[in-house]
Amino acid sequence: MEEDGDRKSRPVKRWADTLRFSTLGLRLGLSVVIGAVGGYWLDGRFDTEPWLTGAGVVLGAAAGFVQLARELQRMDRGDE
Repeated sequence: MEEDGDRKSRPVKRWADTLRFSTLGLRLGLSVVIGAVGGYWLDGRFDTEPWLTGAGVVLGAAAGFVQLARELQRMDRGDE
């Protein structure tokens, strides 16, 4: 039999999980944007356009997907 406290905390847990899921796309997008901006800045500094911008986009996307995978594993395990 469930305790009264467990039933009350379940909706809070659902909302917390929903908010965590909603930030995943934002994190991925920001990683790509940060990589692109950093690469663009480096291209201007070293006159290597467009190579470092492309490398920044790729590295930003890779970092975003690593974050995404880690967060999904954490959520699957039930960690906070």
